[in-house]
Amino acid sequence: MTIELANETACVASCETWSLATTSGLVFHVPPAMNSLTTYVLLEQERWFEPETSLLPRLLQAGMNALDIGANHGLYALEMARCTQTGRVWAFEPTAAPRANLLRSVQDNGLSDRVTVVAAGLAECAGQASFAVGDNSELNARNGPGQRRETVQLLALDDYLDAHAAGLPIAFVKLDAEGGELQVLDGAQRFFQAQSPVVLFELKHGAAVNTALVERWQAMGYGMFRWMAELSLLLPFDVSSDETNFALNLVAVRPEQQAELAERGLLATADALQAVVPPTPDPQTLAAWCNWAGQSLDGLAAPVSAADTAYLRALNALASAHLQAGLRPAERVALVVAAQILLTPPASHAATQGPEAGALLIHSLHALGQQHAAVVKAVEWLQRWPAGLALRLPCVPPLVQDLERPRSTSPGSWLHQVLSEFAATKSTHSSYFAPPCPEGWAELMAHPDHSAAIERRYMLSHMVQDRKAAIDGLRWLPAAEHTCNPALWQALMQATRAMGGEPATSLAAERPAAAGPAHADDVLAGLPVAAVTIVDVGASPLGDETEPYAPLLRAGRGQVIGFEPDAQALQQLHRQYPNRQTHHYLPHFVGNGQPAVFHETEWSLTASLFEPNRPMLDHYQRLGELVREKARHAVATARLDDLVAPGQMDVLKIDVQGAERLVFDGAPQRLDECLVVWTEVEFVPLYRDQPLFGDIDARLRSHGLQFLCFAGLAQRALASWPQAGVRAPQRQQQLWADAIYVPQPERIAALTADAAARLALAAHHMLGAYDLCHAALLRHDEASGSDFAPRYLLTLRTA
Repeated sequence: MTIELANETACVASCETWSLATTSGLVFHVPPAMNSLTTYVLLEQERWFEPETSLLPRLLQAGMNALDIGANHGLYALEMARCTQTGRVWAFEPTAAPRANLLRSVQDNGLSDRVTVVAAGLAECAGQASFAVGDNSELNARNGPGQRRETVQLLALDDYLDAHAAGLPIAFVKLDAEGGELQVLDGAQRFFQAQSPVVLFELKHGAAVNTALVERWQAMGYGMFRWMAELSLLLPFDVSSDETNFALNLVAVRPEQQAELAERGLLATADALQAVVPPTPDPQTLAAWCNWAGQSLDGLAAPVSAADTAYLRALNALASAHLQAGLRPAERVALVVAAQILLTPPASHAATQGPEAGALLIHSLHALGQQHAAVVKAVEWLQRWPAGLALRLPCVPPLVQDLERPRSTSPGSWLHQVLSEFAATKSTHSSYFAPPCPEGWAELMAHPDHSAAIERRYMLSHMVQDRKAAIDGLRWLPAAEHTCNPALWQALMQATRAMGGEPATSLAAERPAAAGPAHADDVLAGLPVAAVTIVDVGASPLGDETEPYAPLLRAGRGQVIGFEPDAQALQQLHRQYPNRQTHHYLPHFVGNGQPAVFHETEWSLTASLFEPNRPMLDHYQRLGELVREKARHAVATARLDDLVAPGQMDVLKIDVQGAERLVFDGAPQRLDECLVVWTEVEFVPLYRDQPLFGDIDARLRSHGLQFLCFAGLAQRALASWPQAGVRAPQRQQQLWADAIYVPQPERIAALTADAAARLALAAHHMLGAYDLCHAALLRHDEASGSDFAPRYLLTLRTA
């Protein structure tokens, strides 16, 4: 979105950067564009979206020194400097654009004497490397894909510290090297032998858990912890069993630091949690909690049901976990767990549970780091919320920060709004990662008790689409005291007033009208899962939206990683799909990783890594002329297992003219994870030594995939049959088709809730396989405790 800012806002934004303030009082220079992740998130949340930013003020103490490895725009580096007051921070950022913004931010915040910006990346040794750089500098990486490259300097941390910080203790390290963390550790062996800093590191590379990095930390004597912002506690984390949907970072802590942090009330060890005896909740904390939330215990002296009794005991346990003085960290956790148990059937008498108990369970799940489960429960409660419900008991919102949130409506209406906002804002780390939904945010803004956070998301959802927003429903943003960036928001609102010259629509016009029975698409829209990732090998376009996965993209639930080695076709793809957030195309020949020969043909769509089988082609009408070889080129092939990160191939679509076996040879790991394969297969050898349908079927079955159906069977008459003047034969040779493969039943039964949801989306939108979608939803419901399958089936029955 291009916005011309008024003169009075020139101090806030310029043509080069926007200067955005955060809730901690720091100011950051960021790109002046809504497609920048950092810019978008700071406008949306007025802080970085990772919960670990709230760890720094509690963990870091005055005088501590720290390292920020992969500093980007400096959101962590400057916060570390603010928290340590007099300590030194070294911020390593190898790429030029974010480093320039970081340097300006350091200067503007008056931190030049304590923050050293190092123009280099860290690696196993000194040298240079080619980094992939993009519009989102957060993803700039040494081994990343992309055509835009930047040569950067590399240093070994051991060598740098010896030269510039010899003998200085380093208490904290933030490590985010976009997949290069192991190389950083290889160059920091002396440092970690001599010192034991607490380390905050990125758990995932792409969507996959970085298991090798976790194992390296454990081999170095570190324990794994996750920051629980609602409890302000570091709790042990097991990557093999704990929920990882929303776990972006872990904190590595050695035993001696674990003891120190436990003494400070910031950490509970696994041994302490195992040995703890839950303390008796302090009854006074329940009254204090209710006073804090502006609620009352009046009227509770009368006899109540067993479910009410369980709820009040759980509420008392949770209030004590948050408010009771003198509790050790493990005791606080034990109280939250006790509350969760009281609210879990059969002890909680689920049949008679009210929304108060539902909200309290959501609160406890989120406090213990089970954000995915908490969002699923919130959606379930919202879907069965009785109209005009009146609450009987004191209620607790999902987030502690909402306890003091203003309320102008009835408690039941207020709680419904708070739960709705929780489900909408916590189903993803940021609305940046979801399709823009102005109508959804407009619906939430209709409630008198909506928050400023919803207004910010409402405005941003319009800006990223260059849509004119109705601002008549804005309550918080027009008031300077309710935002960290009042001048910029005023300029943005002024810009939206002037957009297009058309009359401003009212907010009510954007709110969806009341509807009858939900459509199946509406049910699936509630699945709390990120987009389905499609890997398209041989992505040469045949025309607008001819890809079999186009319906998935139109539904806003797909993103494409495409491979097309033909330069002209690749250029056309970039023009046709310019949005790099949803379509990312690379020029690789995909195969088994070995050298190969590319057989260029007169028609580019018939070129192949296999030689055209001239005698067989000439048997059929007009095939020979379409697959006529004109040149051969020696090429290198790349393996999908190397090109695509673990967990980043939900759907594999292949159109490589007989070279399918080479693709599969280079993708054994990705195929074991894949949910749908849509591949061209041949029934006769049109290319020499190519695999036929039977070979493809056997290979995919070995990966737990089974044949679903054919799409687009192609047939040809024999070349000896006259092309004109004679009626065509009733049956001709079927030469090729697209074959679709899906997981075998036993694989579906073992899917995670997240993977089952992605399979359901692909089955419904892409395959039109409604029975498969229903089966995937059944697995999702089993794994998450939701009820998508029956609601999906109901919509199909009533359609």
